Amino acid sequence: MGEEKYRLVGEGPPNRTICGGFWKRCYDEGAVVVSSTYAKVGGLYDFGFRHDPSRPLESLADYCLGCYTNLSLPSRIDMICKYMEEYEADGLLINSIKSCNSFSAGQLLILREVEKRTGKPAAFIETDLVDPRYFSAANVKNRLESYFQMVQQKRTAALAAPHPLLLHNAGDEFSTQWLRQVYSNVKAKKELSVDSKKLPDAQLVKWIAAQK
Repeated sequence: MGEEKYRLVGEGPPNRTICGGFWKRCYDEGAVVVSSTYAKVGGLYDFGFRHDPSRPLESLADYCLGCYTNLSLPSRIDMICKYMEEYEADGLLINSIKSCNSFSAGQLLILREVEKRTGKPAAFIETDLVDPRYFSAANVKNRLESYFQMVQQKRTAALAAPHPLLLHNAGDEFSTQWLRQVYSNVKAKKELSVDSKKLPDAQLVKWIAAQK
């Protein structure tokens, strides 16, 4: 791989039917998954868990209680946010598997909460472990490309903080919570102006003049 452009935390199992193409797209875009919740199904070793051969049944019970998919949603959100900060990730990539409810249940809530708490963008992709009829590989490719563009745009916009920034004509579908969080984190909420509608030229000129 060439230059590392994006650092991501992965949520959910991999897609086995297009696994090669999925990661090839990330490779081509310079995206690296620096941590993955799927790896935590085998045990939360980075949080101190160890199997104890002298207590095999108790140790197995401890593992089952601490297995990632047996954790509450708040605990899973806390863990992902910790990884986002620890590995300096640019965003969260969720691969939602239709046939794996232990992972997919609550993932939209996880997406919203992680975006809110970290100010980093998250992507939601729906695939399946084994059945390619449940999804479109072309759609996955398009979503990944759009997501990487969004990460780059948000990274660029975030560099404006704490300086004055006016964002208009954003529409109702464009989430600005991440940007508000960035400005809030640097205690510059008053420097950010957001309007979903397109502002008239006269108002834009007035805003620019006020910055001089």
